[in-house]
Amino acid sequence: MKKLVGIICCLLTLLACAFALADAEIDETNFPDAYFREFVKKFDSDGNNCLNSAETAAVTEMNCSMMEISSLQGIEYFTQLKTLYCMENLLTELDLSRNTALEFLVCNDNKQLASIDLGKNDVLYHLECGNSHLTCLDVSRVSILKDLVESREPLDLADPFQHWIGMNGIGLTLDQGVEVITDTPVSVSAIELNKTRVSLSVSLSKKGTIKLKSTVSPADADNKAVAWKSSNKKVAKVDENGTVTAIGYGSCTITCTAEDGSGVQAACEVTVTADEIKDEALKYRLNHTKKTATVIGPVKASVSKVKVPATVKANGKTYKVKAVAANAFKGMKKLAAFYTGKNMTTIGDSAFENCVKLKTIGIQSKHISKVGADAFKNTYKNVKLLMPKDLTKSYVKKLVKLLINSGVKKITQVFE
Repeated sequence: MKKLVGIICCLLTLLACAFALADAEIDETNFPDAYFREFVKKFDSDGNNCLNSAETAAVTEMNCSMMEISSLQGIEYFTQLKTLYCMENLLTELDLSRNTALEFLVCNDNKQLASIDLGKNDVLYHLECGNSHLTCLDVSRVSILKDLVESREPLDLADPFQHWIGMNGIGLTLDQGVEVITDTPVSVSAIELNKTRVSLSVSLSKKGTIKLKSTVSPADADNKAVAWKSSNKKVAKVDENGTVTAIGYGSCTITCTAEDGSGVQAACEVTVTADEIKDEALKYRLNHTKKTATVIGPVKASVSKVKVPATVKANGKTYKVKAVAANAFKGMKKLAAFYTGKNMTTIGDSAFENCVKLKTIGIQSKHISKVGADAFKNTYKNVKLLMPKDLTKSYVKKLVKLLINSGVKKITQVFE
């Protein structure tokens, strides 16, 4: 039984501490300025060095002027504060955004005071902050003072201040030259793109494109302009309208940034694969599914010799070169020699038609099964067929038949 009572007491103690944490201890954490910390002790009615919600709510007026206070941090606990005098201190900034009940503020002669946050002080009707270091004051969220400034010019009272004076104590006093902001621009808070991840392809004659569209929030943002940028222009570029164009294999990030200075961004990840590539001599079309490549033509039409490799590399992968496309070398007048790669299986229709000087065909592949119609029509009258010695007789016989049927007139077999 005693043990149970002890446990209950501990729980009650922990619960009391938890509630105490919701209050404001009068310490350096909550009130870092020593002079202000000493000042607020007057509101600690029970003397426990802690301000509870009832004690802070009871404070509606505060005068902490001429106390050499450099920070009013902790004033946010006084949520019912309506009147504040804090003149002739050493304040550099004044954040009253939590004191939403504040109506009357006098902070004159804080010569180092450079900023006042009145973003949520809509009921404030009287403000004096002359002889400060302010260069501007934003009252766009303080409707009474905003209306006052917009409705009349400041009074000329032959002193170094600007005065706006209205009825029933409404007024604003500032140093001459301090800009009063009554209409704060609405900044961009978010950008949403229609795509966050895209895949594009690029060929030798066509580059894949996609149009990215941005939606800016809020809808009433004053400046909705955005800027586009690619992290790698060798992979993909983007224009001022958000059109992305594939350039080469790889990945990059397209970033859309608000131009209103808010720094808000959105991004789209772009992956580019190549459908067609070229090396120093040949152009290829790629089959990404089968990981194969087809020769579609030469880089230069004036070459005299074509040697097809066994493989090519693209998109970070290896592709077996298994075919020569139809019409790939058709009409190349200077072409004299053609050598297959070891993975070649197919030579397309009219691939070498009208290559009148073509007199050497080198076969490195053991897998050629198709030579298209007219593939070697109108080539040299006596073609030398170079082959490795390890080819089977049946394969050589089949190969010769395929070449003759495709237009070769006469073949001289040479085994190397």
